Amino acid sequence: MFARSTKRTAAKDPIEGVETSLTIPPKPSAIAETDVRWRTAVIERERAQEAHRQARARYDGQVPGEPMAITQHEVDEIGGKIATLMEAERIAAFARDQARADYQDQVNAALSEPIINLTAEIAGKVNEVERLLQLAVTLNTEAKAAGVTLSSRFPGASGLIMTQGLFHLRAMLNRFPTTAGL
Repeated sequence: MFARSTKRTAAKDPIEGVETSLTIPPKPSAIAETDVRWRTAVIERERAQEAHRQARARYDGQVPGEPMAITQHEVDEIGGKIATLMEAERIAAFARDQARADYQDQVNAALSEPIINLTAEIAGKVNEVERLLQLAVTLNTEAKAAGVTLSSRFPGASGLIMTQGLFHLRAMLNRFPTTAGL
């Protein structure tokens, strides 16, 4: 007849499928690029503001009757560049924030269903654990009725685990949808 194979096939890990679907997509390079542009705009604006402050201080520190080191017009000219640089910084910050928001939306769209599935898996496992704990509670009740002290204290603690631990876990799980569209 047929020879029996002694090789056992490894049981597929049920969590493996869930685990592979819960992967954060890599950040697009646009985020880093827009962040660099924003940081550069901030540095340019800060340099212009510092140059304006220094020019103003030089103007204010001039001694009357001596040759002028800087005129009010020159101070105003230096300061006039700041508004343009502030606008460039605002535009760069908006582009950076938009790139981050787009990535956030992409991640949420990609993970919405896998997270719902994960929550449903956990809820299902909690149901299994609850059934097993109920077996332990029943065993403990029957042991007490028979006047037997069990060698393990776990069946006696199972009721507390059910009423405290699972209660809180279920309360948390109930706050999250376990089906699409909720």
